[in-house]
Amino acid sequence: MVDSIKNNRINRCNGELSLHVLDILDTIIKSAKEDKKLELRSSVSAIEYFSEEENFKLLK
Repeated sequence: MVDSIKNNRINRCNGELSLHVLDILDTIIKSAKEDKKLELRSSVSAIEYFSEEENFKLLK
């Protein structure tokens, strides 16, 4: 988050992604309880992965 603010770009782990992850977890639990395949209720745009260079800088 700090890196996103510092470099004036959208945070990769934003609220939209967090909500989607919670939807995935909730759907997995409901699917197991109901013993059937369920559709996710949310989706997110493709997320830009951290490059090796960015990982290195963040870990310093």
